[in-house]
Amino acid sequence: GEMDAVMNVDPLAQRLEAFGVDVCQVDGHDLDALAAPSGRPRAGKPLVVLAITDPCRGLELLRERAPNLHYVRFKTEAERRAYDQALSEMGDEP
Repeated sequence: GEMDAVMNVDPLAQRLEAFGVDVCQVDGHDLDALAAPSGRPRAGKPLVVLAITDPCRGLELLRERAPNLHYVRFKTEAERRAYDQALSEMGDEP
């Protein structure tokens, strides 16, 4: 990815563990999974939770633009309407 052009951080979990950190990698979209590591015994080690997320989750239209997701500039009015519709549908989900 773009980050690799600046600095390759993989394998991040193993790099952090080498510094004596307790690392827990979870699905960043799962609130229960995010909370679970707080109950783990750590024996005095700092805890780092790596929350793996999908920046396009729930708004599949963004996949066409990935990885350039810092902002979205609409090229046409039809594209603006498509995003408005997708966002509206997201608001209807529980």
